[in-house]
Amino acid sequence: MKLSLILLPCVAWAQPTVAPLQFEVASVKRVSPPENGLTSSSVRRDPGLYTASNMTLRSLLINAYALKDYELQCPDWMESERYDISARISAGATKAQVDVMIQNLLIERFKMQVRREQKERP
Repeated sequence: MKLSLILLPCVAWAQPTVAPLQFEVASVKRVSPPENGLTSSSVRRDPGLYTASNMTLRSLLINAYALKDYELQCPDWMESERYDISARISAGATKAQVDVMIQNLLIERFKMQVRREQKERP
């Protein structure tokens, strides 16, 4: 019995990977609560720059995913720890693209997993 081995070159036709939308540069910093107990937060979307000041992670998520307050359930720490975000937006990015960039930034930096489900509520 004669055994023949034939080697065929295998070519993997990889499809190009589309990189997720990201800011050019982004900084996320945890901030200390103000000593006077007053909390003021803000979000600005200037051309070329996104800034969120003194925001809870819960507020950032509600803003990024355009949720109603009652639509997000999260641990208590997400409502108390505060963050500053500063990110440079690519020229020509649309509001929808910036929203996706914010979502991707939160997922990447906070190692978040987002799950959507529908629930009946009274």
